[in-house]
Amino acid sequence: MKKSISVFLVLLIISAIVSFTACTPKNPVIIVRKDVVFTNARGDSLGAILFTPEAVNKLPALLQLYTKDVGPKQLEFARKIAQRKYTVMLLTLPERGEQNDGDSRLKPMDDILAALRFLQKQEKVAARLAIFACGETSAAAIDAAIADTSVAALVLLSSPLTYKGVDLAGKIGALSGRPVVVIAPKYDPVVSAEQSQQLYEAVQDPKKLVWLETDKHGMDVITTDMEPIVRRVILMLTDRYLKGK
Repeated sequence: MKKSISVFLVLLIISAIVSFTACTPKNPVIIVRKDVVFTNARGDSLGAILFTPEAVNKLPALLQLYTKDVGPKQLEFARKIAQRKYTVMLLTLPERGEQNDGDSRLKPMDDILAALRFLQKQEKVAARLAIFACGETSAAAIDAAIADTSVAALVLLSSPLTYKGVDLAGKIGALSGRPVVVIAPKYDPVVSAEQSQQLYEAVQDPKKLVWLETDKHGMDVITTDMEPIVRRVILMLTDRYLKGK
């Protein structure tokens, strides 16, 4: 009896080791974080954070846009996406209240275009890119995607329907043929569900609307249990339209 139990335990241990080995990647992706600086068309120096998988060449890139300094949750979010073999850049744009007539960075779109150019010059970045924009950055992201056709896909989280008097629903139709995903927190304190629905209806196919059960807005959604859903939605889009899976 004791011998049978011992054999059983040995087999159980071997099974656990085999199972663990099977679940552990043979070649885990090493992610390198780097602080980078580049200039926009006005000559302003811009800073961003770049996550790049090591020893992997010609990867599609994702540009993530925020309106305030990113925290640990947003950094981890970017790192997890990079683990799926993407180059990921985090760029912070000035908020509405930070912009004034004397500010040479009045047009955030110029900053986005500069970031896209910087990414395109990187040896490990492929030609196709996507943008993930949060909150107010959606307006500039739409403008940049219209101006730069290398932007193959766009994800908008908590996007307003209008920004500084400009009807974004009237502009987003210009992206016809390029996929757009609208991610809308149902109880967003800034952007109503009706506004998100109207923006989505203005988007041309291919498109998708994803509702989230949260009352957070913009980049703060990444700090909630909705983060895996947002990440999964982005990767489903980019895997299909940037990697052709």
